[in-house]
Amino acid sequence: MNAFAAGMKDLMKSEMEKERDKLQGVIVGLEARLAQATATPPRSSSSSSWESSYAKFDHLDVDTREEMEVQIDLARSNLIRLNEKMESKSCSHNHPCCCSQNRSAEIEVMSMTTSQRIEKMKEFKLNGNAFFQVNKSRAALEKYKLALIYYEYCFDAIGDEKRELEHVRLLCLLNAAACTLGLELYAQCIEFCNEALEIDDNNPKAFYRRGKAHRLLNRHDLARRDLEIANELSKGGKGCNDIRREIMLLQQCEEQYKQATLEFAQRAIGGPRKTDDNEKE
Repeated sequence: MNAFAAGMKDLMKSEMEKERDKLQGVIVGLEARLAQATATPPRSSSSSSWESSYAKFDHLDVDTREEMEVQIDLARSNLIRLNEKMESKSCSHNHPCCCSQNRSAEIEVMSMTTSQRIEKMKEFKLNGNAFFQVNKSRAALEKYKLALIYYEYCFDAIGDEKRELEHVRLLCLLNAAACTLGLELYAQCIEFCNEALEIDDNNPKAFYRRGKAHRLLNRHDLARRDLEIANELSKGGKGCNDIRREIMLLQQCEEQYKQATLEFAQRAIGGPRKTDDNEKE
């Protein structure tokens, strides 16, 4: 399995600072062009180097003031996202990365274009699917996590590339959630589903898998809410039988819990009250 360097944090921070400075300069340039209402030069060709990840902003094919304002807002949004990533993360990865002392893998990822990183994500996803189909959930989960690590390096994606990136990420999150259910890592499953729902808040698989994890953690109210939403969203489609089966299991768990609670309460007060043989009904 490709591993990431234990010392990647400093390297990543340095590169992010370079990109932040570059992006800030791009924003200033765009604002100046907007103010001067000058014609824009032709778009430059794309570069594979990390430092030129934002070259797409340098020469924008915009014909109107409104379009240029949109590009400025987009660049500002990318800058905010980059700053948040730098400030809030002790590591650049949302998911456990199993880092080692091998820095070559980190440098290789940073040298890729965004499209190359997306293709690598797809490759990891397919590998994970192959492991999952032969019941090797742990190996599959590691592949999905690797794909999600590559996502962390794609903060400069825009347009169609951004939509494709989020789609691949969504599939990896859902598949990782399925793996964690089989591995009884229910808290992780809920985290993966939460992230999936940030991308698609009407995804029945995310609600179903999160609901199942809640049931297995005896969080019956949360489980019922998620499963009812999943059932409504599935509308008789693929997976609806699994959802209904899970709802039936939840009902059984709720009944067992109520019975256990009643028995506990009876024991706590000295047992159920016995009826006197001479007592009239």
